[in-house]
Amino acid sequence: MPTYHTSTTTVSEPVIRRLVADGLAKEWKHPRTGTVRYYIDTDGLGAIIGFEQTYYNTGNISGVHYVDEDGDRVSVAHSRGYRRDDKTFIEDGTVYCSWAPYGADIAELVARNLAEKEADRV
Repeated sequence: MPTYHTSTTTVSEPVIRRLVADGLAKEWKHPRTGTVRYYIDTDGLGAIIGFEQTYYNTGNISGVHYVDEDGDRVSVAHSRGYRRDDKTFIEDGTVYCSWAPYGADIAELVARNLAEKEADRV
């Protein structure tokens, strides 16, 4: 079971609805508990934190980048790229993310960027 980092910044319901409407998050409802999660794929991460991941023709990761909280483009070793079993999702307004290259708190970065985009819209 992966270890998830959680955000302290809360994502509002209107922001989540906009993510779903824009195709950046997909809703999933637990069949037994009814808990709703909104999964963010790599395209969503690209729109939210400037995430980019490139591949060789073999399918192996060749490069990984994202933009940190200071606006700097961070290069990540391909061995620490976003893998198939990595997940990023929002549940009850909290962002959870199993990907943490070099200990970076990507969950908090996603939540803050979403909160900033909401503040810019107001």
